[in-house]
Amino acid sequence: MQMKKFFSLFVLAALAVVCAADDGQKNNLIKCGDFDHPVHGKRHMGGAGQAWSGVGKTTHLFVDKEIFVTKGASLRLESGCEAVRQTIPVEPDKQYKLSFSVRTKDLTPGLRIMIRFGGNPAPSLYTLGDYRDYIRGTADWQKVEKTFRTPKEFGTQYKPHIEFFIGKSTGKCWIDHVELVEVK
Repeated sequence: MQMKKFFSLFVLAALAVVCAADDGQKNNLIKCGDFDHPVHGKRHMGGAGQAWSGVGKTTHLFVDKEIFVTKGASLRLESGCEAVRQTIPVEPDKQYKLSFSVRTKDLTPGLRIMIRFGGNPAPSLYTLGDYRDYIRGTADWQKVEKTFRTPKEFGTQYKPHIEFFIGKSTGKCWIDHVELVEVK
């Protein structure tokens, strides 16, 4: 009886670990890209710890359970939640594909998305092309994709990370289903 109980607990624990690690996105380097885990202040907690952090003047994160694409939640950026960041485990001189869904309402000047590689000598990557390019206005859900190659050398000032940023924009935007995968 004890062995049967132990085996049942072992199987349940193994399934929980597999489900938390898999999260339906086996190769996704982004933690909690569907924003379906709990929020604590300005930290969004993934299955294995911190996933997204509010940065700058962000005081808290807004998880929207009424407007979303996948898994019953999205991240809403607006006044009070102006920027979020996540450290990403990318390697030098490799190709990756970033994709995410975004929806906007009266957003001006707009949303900027960048990937940073530790500072000099590695330049930041603005996923829309230029630091002056934004997603703005009002639009229903759209999927954004960007394939890129990381620099041959990363800086050492900070860890590589992705950042969604609206700064002092007015209006709102929603982010959901963020994926980053290595392209082999």
